[in-house]
Amino acid sequence: MIYNKEKIEKIHNKYVNDEKIKRTEKIYYNNIIGLRTSNIVYDYNHEELIEYAKCFSDEIYFIENYFHIKLHSYQIKIINIIKIIDLVFL
Repeated sequence: MIYNKEKIEKIHNKYVNDEKIKRTEKIYYNNIIGLRTSNIVYDYNHEELIEYAKCFSDEIYFIENYFHIKLHSYQIKIINIIKIIDLVFL
């Protein structure tokens, strides 16, 4: 089964409301809500692909938007130095 945002939300609501869940709808590992099981095929929509690309290409964007940490200028410099060192030694 291929999952998308809408299917995941419907299944998640079943978990939250203690409704009966089909075998094909068991998306959480050991029924731990938020911990997705492996081998789930997910179909990203256009907006999700754009967000994924932003996060993949910009570590600072990812940290500030998903960990909600405001980085200082020296921290941004350190991240950029690590990226340069990583490029040199590949």
